[in-house]
Amino acid sequence: MDYDYHYMEEIGPDRICEQIPVTLEPAIYGACIRIPQPYRKYIKDDEIWFVGNGAHQTLNIYSWDEWAALEKRLVRATSKDNRKFRHVVRFFVSGIAESIIHDGRLYIPDHLLERAGIEKVGILLAVRENDGIRFVLTNAGGLYASDDRQMSGE
Repeated sequence: MDYDYHYMEEIGPDRICEQIPVTLEPAIYGACIRIPQPYRKYIKDDEIWFVGNGAHQTLNIYSWDEWAALEKRLVRATSKDNRKFRHVVRFFVSGIAESIIHDGRLYIPDHLLERAGIEKVGILLAVRENDGIRFVLTNAGGLYASDDRQMSGE
């Protein structure tokens, strides 16, 4: 089922590859999600990815290269005296966690899941970035369709 989310408009609908319902599997210090088969070509086992806060109760999931490129852009942007922008940068960077992919699973710490309000079921958005891909994870019940009805999460 395809939904028209306000957040998807902010990302840019042309950059979103797919919306995939995912079930969170319990792990020792949080949960993990399985990266869907079509996107496994972008990941390698024991590779480090970064998981952090996103807008609208989402989690952004970046590859090492994508995170490094974002860090460079943020450093350049915060070198100017702009207090409001620095506050936004702090929000996105605070709580960033390294996550290792193992057997096609990405591990996500509890504190990030709680902050984003993600419990058992989520929606994984695959987003084209430069030459790679990034993922956005959100609570299946937390996104609103364009007609403002809450999605069921089933």
